[in-house]
Amino acid sequence: MASGCKIGPSILNSDLACLGAECVRMLDSGADYLHLDVVIQSNLTHLGFFFFGKDTGSVCHFLLQIILQMRKQRHFVPNITFGHPVVESLRKQLGQDPFFDMHMMVSRPEQWVKPMAVAGANQYTFHLEATENPGALIKDIRENGMKVGLAIKPGTTVEYLAPWANQIDMALVMTVEPGFGGQKFMEDMMPKVHWLRTQFPSLDIEVDGGVGPDTIHKCAEAGANMIVSGSAIMRSEDPRSVINLLRNVCSEAAQKRSLDR
Repeated sequence: MASGCKIGPSILNSDLACLGAECVRMLDSGADYLHLDVVIQSNLTHLGFFFFGKDTGSVCHFLLQIILQMRKQRHFVPNITFGHPVVESLRKQLGQDPFFDMHMMVSRPEQWVKPMAVAGANQYTFHLEATENPGALIKDIRENGMKVGLAIKPGTTVEYLAPWANQIDMALVMTVEPGFGGQKFMEDMMPKVHWLRTQFPSLDIEVDGGVGPDTIHKCAEAGANMIVSGSAIMRSEDPRSVINLLRNVCSEAAQKRSLDR
């Protein structure tokens, strides 16, 4: 059985200068888990930035430079920014209960498994396009005590994920191109979700990108049960209501599928 309908705010959409407090706000608003995007960095060393650097500008400015750079290049690259030091700090502040789903948008996901596990990550979600040996990586993630998530970009066919579906805990179907926010939800990704739900009814299926009150019905009807939502939750004056709406729509669709069997 899939683990039920769960809502995970994407904290990259939060006020990054108050990251810990923002996570607490989301958990207090009923979030089931936290979705932490490990964003990519490319050729940014010339900016003089180091991870949360001293006297090098605000975190928000730092992330803005990364996002602007990613608009120019939509591929995974080696360097990491939002990394395990943040995860470790959040784990210390928030305690052991919150579930951290790490979305690893990096070119060599193998190298960050152990650091993320030590830092306190619960689930390590890597992109199928970013590794040549998914089986070995899945094994390494499990041996480091984390659940396994496997993500595919919009241009990757869902059948490419299928051979690994019985070895993972969750499949992530991206509904925007990974790397930067503000993109329109890709409704044409829903057949991928539906195919996975039909072929692997017990698999947790996550959607990420442009998901909110206006698009949740399409995701839920297709079979998604883990919902990542960024600005729709983080920028709402009443995030609890948004989280409840997303969860209720998702739960009702799951119940309907169960009755239709």
